[in-house]
Amino acid sequence: MWTIFLYLAAILCSCSQSVLTKRNASGNGNAAAFNFLKSAGFLLILLVIFAFDRTANVETLAYGAIYGCFLALSSFCGYYALREGPMSLTSMLVTFSLILPCAYGVIVLHERPSIPQYVGLALFFVSLFLIRSPSLQGEKNDGPTRKLSKKWVFFTTTTLLSNGCFAIVQKLHQTRYPGLYAAEFTVCAATVNLLVFGLLFLVAYRRRKKAALLPAETPEQNDKPAAVGKLFSASLITGAIAGSFGGAFNFCQVRLAATENAAILYPVLSAGIMLAVFLAGRFLLKERMTKLQMLGFAVGVCSVVLLKI
Repeated sequence: MWTIFLYLAAILCSCSQSVLTKRNASGNGNAAAFNFLKSAGFLLILLVIFAFDRTANVETLAYGAIYGCFLALSSFCGYYALREGPMSLTSMLVTFSLILPCAYGVIVLHERPSIPQYVGLALFFVSLFLIRSPSLQGEKNDGPTRKLSKKWVFFTTTTLLSNGCFAIVQKLHQTRYPGLYAAEFTVCAATVNLLVFGLLFLVAYRRRKKAALLPAETPEQNDKPAAVGKLFSASLITGAIAGSFGGAFNFCQVRLAATENAAILYPVLSAGIMLAVFLAGRFLLKERMTKLQMLGFAVGVCSVVLLKI
């Protein structure tokens, strides 16, 4: 019963984090403010969860710092990808970042992929072919369509590559120190991620403060600083909640990893999260996809599950 609860909690926390990010991004929130408090909330939860040994070596901290830089890039671009496009397709495509560490394992570490992984890779290309349609269905199935922007393609691709890179860094660390310093590595990465967005937050805050001091040229501009301030504050609050959900997801995943078989844990979590995000996008955010894109999404879920086995 406890295991089922952890699975459901992990899926709901991950989905909730995506929904909050999408809501804030679509509402023209501030990416730096949102991700700064999201990073802070995530790190705080990690520090509560992990009673880590303080004897981590310098190399672990270096790996963690590099991971944290890629994590910050992924979070930043992922925010704008959700602003420019649908949450369900963005989430699915970013999940395919796992192909990069798999390729690294095959090419550099000479690992041998399993048959399900070969099938999953083939389905990945089928999924890309099916969702290649440049447009999304309108609010009604027979409604007008809108194009998937080039910005969405750029930010989604950059997020995917960033996720793949930090997964490779994690694989490098685990290969060098199998079973050691995992908590220290994660906390270091989260700290660097927080520092990056802390700097971006300070820049964004100073710009907002400077803009508020400029004289208004039109009556409409008198209300602009207050409106921007509300969006800025909303980004901070929403980011903190999203970060807490991220930390809670990490807690559930750690607890499950201690008892569950990895061949079951990661496919179930991946498929569950993708399905939850799809349903949230469909019913909460009113996202619509064409029939081919929906088929491509279904094939993509199967692909991810097979690649995780």
